[in-house]
Formats: sequence, structure tokens, C-alpha cells
Amino acid sequence: MVRKLFAAVLAAAILTPQIGSAAAWKPNLKFGNLELHPYYQLTESLDSNIYLVPPDQANGIKSGGGVLSSWITDNTLGLKANWKVGKNSIKAGYKGQALTYSQQGAINDAFNQQANIAYAYTRTGWKFKLSDTYINTEDPAFSQLVGRSQRWQNNIASSLEYAPKGGRGFLGVTIDHTNHKYLDSSPAGLAFSLNRYEQSAGLRVGYNIQPKTRAYLGYRRGIIHHSIQPNTKHNKTHYVDLGVEGKLANKLTGSVRSGISMRRYADESSVGRDNTNNLWNVKGNLMWKPLARTNVGLNASRALTESTFGTNRYYVSNLIGLTLSHKLPWKLTAKAGLSAGWDMYPESTTIGTVSRNRRDDNYVQSFGLDHKCSEWFNLGLNYEHKERNSVFPGSFNYERHLTALKARIAF
Repeated sequence: MVRKLFAAVLAAAILTPQIGSAAAWKPNLKFGNLELHPYYQLTESLDSNIYLVPPDQANGIKSGGGVLSSWITDNTLGLKANWKVGKNSIKAGYKGQALTYSQQGAINDAFNQQANIAYAYTRTGWKFKLSDTYINTEDPAFSQLVGRSQRWQNNIASSLEYAPKGGRGFLGVTIDHTNHKYLDSSPAGLAFSLNRYEQSAGLRVGYNIQPKTRAYLGYRRGIIHHSIQPNTKHNKTHYVDLGVEGKLANKLTGSVRSGISMRRYADESSVGRDNTNNLWNVKGNLMWKPLARTNVGLNASRALTESTFGTNRYYVSNLIGLTLSHKLPWKLTAKAGLSAGWDMYPESTTIGTVSRNRRDDNYVQSFGLDHKCSEWFNLGLNYEHKERNSVFPGSFNYERHLTALKARIAF
């Protein structure tokens, strides 16, 4: 595997000048109103902790599969297609990803797929969108004895918006339906706790503050129904949000949404258990361009997430992240990222002799350098450090270093 990596680096170094001299060449994959954009990416990476487990103890005790490093080869092949006629447009795509591990490949090797299609219709005052996204993937293994968990997920989303010509107001409706299914339905599998469908329907009323800036007030009704009975995790939630999106200030674009979610669980049988939750939630994605060659991104979120830990039906996920990219000379782009997250569980759990509410603090730092060799060929080198600190350190703490070299061809 190491020889493969060095061979890839050497080949890229040899071919880069030749590719750069042919930068103006690009195949024309347009057939009338249809555009095809195939791509392929090869990534060779070294993962220092493939099972994401705590450090091995001095007395020989290991958690899960123990700390094990591996070279990983990632072959990703995909195709994007665009078709547009008049007021109608269709976008579709497929991606297949093959992962090959140098250590314990029988457990860790995987093949993941994703397919999506979206239809849009636009006319004066009206916008309609309908999309479907299908994912078939395998969650990472915990050890050589507890392998990957294969699952699929399908999301259907639709939206309709009306904005009268010449006016500043708009009205929008959204309907979504998502299925989650793990294929292992054994008592030790995740199907019992995570197989479910999620539905939501909502309404937005807004006002265009500026030609490219608008504010809105939204309401959504959400339902989560778990598939395997008996189950105490069925719930219904009301969401009320206030948001703004578009060009928010000079050189600043994005969206910010904040409000309250009011969830109620169907199970009324648990004495002393709180079956309601009112949570302040937020979701924001901002992009600031202070200089012509520099982009700064900020994202933040706070929301409820489904849980499989102990008797906890959910946990509160809090996340904030910062990204920076800057274009250097010689077609180089430097990238960096920082993020911090806090996952908080509402119900006390006992592990060993310790009883308390679980809390995990997650930190990620990343650095990278990309080289645009031509219009269709890119090279990249990335490093990521990921760490989790938990109130149950022997069970959930981990540290991982991931270094990756990638080559991408995209037309």
C-alpha cells in the first residue's frame, strides 16, 4: 500500500507539467440540452484509529478492536447530468465508492452508493422543486468481531413558492419524507433502535428586504415513527423559526435560522420520565469574502438527534465550525478548518460504578493544499486530527490522525 502511494505521487509529479500544458483541452459532453459530467477520484489515506476507540490500556485491556491503523484506498466514480428545456430542468447524479483497507479488510472493506434526481419548474412568480436522494452505505465497524452495519436511506423532498410579480412578499410550502433502514434486524443490530421514517410539512411567509436578501417566519410539523415494535421513541414536533437568507451584508452571504422546537413522545407509560422537550435550535451557514482570493466560512447548529445510547431517546447536538481557503500563486489553494461540538444526553446512565449524564466534546482540526493542474485534473494533500472527550473516558474517548493524498479527474 505504501508503494502504491509513492507511485501515485511520482506519477502525478511526472504528469503534472504535461497536463498543465493541455489545460485548454476539455471534452465536450453536451448533447443538445443534455450535459454529462463524469468524474473519478483516487484517495490514498492513512488512518491511525479505524475503529475510533479509546487508547489501549497498559494492562492490555482494549476497547472494541483496539487502536489499529490502516492504509485505505478510496476509488470513487460518479456521473452528474443536467437537462434543461424552457422552464423545466432536471439534475441527476450517481456515485459509487469502493473502500479497501490494508488491515482486516474482510470486516472494513465497503462499497457505498448514492443516487439523486431533482426536477425544477420556474415561471414568473412560481418555483416548484421535487427531488429524491437514495443512499446505500455501511457504517464503520467497531472491531473485527462487530463488523460494519449496512443501511439505506431515501429522502423525497418537495417545495412550492409563490412570489407575486412586482411585490416583495412570498409564500412557500415544503413537504419531506425520509426512510432509514438498517438491514441487520438481530437483537444486537441497529435496526431495532434506528429503523424509522421521518415526515415534515411546513409553511414559510417572507419579505424581500433587498433584491438579494429576504427574511421569513416559518412553521413545520414533524413526525418520527420507529418501525420495529414495541418502541417508545415515536414522537411529534412543532418547529417555529425566524430566518434570513441571501446577501446579508457587504461580502457576506448565507442563511441563518433560529427558533424553538416543541417535541412530545407518544409513550406515556414511563413514570418520572419527561416525555416533552422544548429546545432552542439554530442553523447557520455563512460565507465571508474579505479578499478576492480568500473565503471564510462559518457554520453553527443546535438540534435534537436520535440516540442509541442507554435509555436516551435523543441527545442535543451543538456544533460550531470555521473554514478558511486562500488561493496562492501557481494554482495552489490552501485550506484550514476548525470545529467544536458538544453532544449532551438528558438521562443518567451507569457504566461500571459511575452514574451520570453522558456528554461528549468533539474537536476537529484540518489543513490541506490543492493544486489545480488543469481545468479537469486536481491534486490534493489533506491532514485531519479528530478527538472526542467524554465523561465516560474509558468507553468513548478517542483520538484519530488522518492523512490523505487525492487525485481527481472531473469533466
